[in-house]
Amino acid sequence: MKKPRGQLSIDLVLTIFIILIFIAGFQSISSSLIESQQELSVKQQEKIILLDLKQLIESSAKGTTLISNYLIPEIKINGKSLQNCDLTIKSDLISITAKNDDESISEMQTEDFSQNYVSLAEQTIKCGNKITLQVDKS
Repeated sequence: MKKPRGQLSIDLVLTIFIILIFIAGFQSISSSLIESQQELSVKQQEKIILLDLKQLIESSAKGTTLISNYLIPEIKINGKSLQNCDLTIKSDLISITAKNDDESISEMQTEDFSQNYVSLAEQTIKCGNKITLQVDKS
């Protein structure tokens, strides 16, 4: 017995529809994974910058004064540098904020340095620039 031609067309349309739904779902999952991977990459780069500065400051806690030049690395996503990346140094902590098209990707800060009796000169500078870090132990 032959299958009616109309039935074959409906089966074909349903199969194509299911394949398109599967492809759209897969694409959604992969784009979500890419975004979360980029966010993790930015956080890791911020963490490295903050740890470098923290180690520099803590090493000065043994002396009285430290004046040092530090080149803040640029934070990159897919090989491109973020244009909105600021490092803020306050008297007792350091924070870094990374933004992509005015959308905040990540913000991270160190713990309070005041327990180490270290005082930092307040300043804000963009990533990729050199700063002069002056630490006075009060």
